[in-house]
Amino acid sequence: NLPDHAIDRLNRLIDKGLKFTIAEDIAVPEYYWLQIFHQQANKGSMVEQLAAHMNMPLDHIVVFGDYLNDQEMFRVAGKAVAMGNALPQVKEAADLVIGNNGEFAVIDYLESLGFD
Repeated sequence: NLPDHAIDRLNRLIDKGLKFTIAEDIAVPEYYWLQIFHQQANKGSMVEQLAAHMNMPLDHIVVFGDYLNDQEMFRVAGKAVAMGNALPQVKEAADLVIGNNGEFAVIDYLESLGFD
């Protein structure tokens, strides 16, 4: 992880309307991702907009994720499914953890629900 002083400096430099996350790359250990984005731009907001557009209740929505930017959609969807190779805090936020991305785990899960 980045030292606290680096995170403090980022907090001072980044516009208050922005948000950032820093996390280790799930595929390449010891490498890190820094993501900077507007506070209102997140996958949770998009899931809410898509559900409203489709006239579908959020509790009927299943989402899949593996990274910090998936946590907002985990909070709004009816079921949150984390990949086996997800970051620990993503797995903790999920309703269910399935296999890894490279093992076709999402396809297997959808087929288990009757989607072919």
